Amino acid sequence: MKAISRKEFYDILDIGVSTDQRSYLCDTLLTTEGCRDSMDLRAVLLGDRWARRRVTVLAVVVPTVASIAFVLGYDLVLGFSVVYIVLGIALYAGWIHAGIIAGLGTVFFSILWRFVFPPLVGYLRWSMDTRYTPPRQLDYKRYPVGELLEGLTRGPIYALFGAVVVGGLAYASGVLLRRVSQR
Repeated sequence: MKAISRKEFYDILDIGVSTDQRSYLCDTLLTTEGCRDSMDLRAVLLGDRWARRRVTVLAVVVPTVASIAFVLGYDLVLGFSVVYIVLGIALYAGWIHAGIIAGLGTVFFSILWRFVFPPLVGYLRWSMDTRYTPPRQLDYKRYPVGELLEGLTRGPIYALFGAVVVGGLAYASGVLLRRVSQR
């Protein structure tokens, strides 16, 4: 079989080759050293293009639907149900090799949504109702501007922690379940 250059190999990968085909191409067309050094990190971080797009669409749809439901007054979707759905999406991202950035990014943005969107709606309506407060353990209230600032300052911290810890576990579980099911 004719050897190909690294650039040709990456051009082949950019047209939407599946993970199984990548490993076959990696084993047969390139040397092991040339394939392992950059492909494993790229595959783990970015994943497959079609899978990454699918997870990204889900990551946009879930907060959009939750935002519409929240504005219409359905607060049941605001609780942990959005986070559970997004953890399922992170598990799905691991299952279909969508990349760890897509899986953890989904969890990060949904937790950030939970901290920022309700106070933003409360600020726009200038309401002191408790449904517009970001999650916290103490029972204190602020004016809508304070609630929004608290969500903007604490939201990214909790979102990063939740994405790395809980989202990482969900993504790793998806990868592990796929490997176990393929054996």
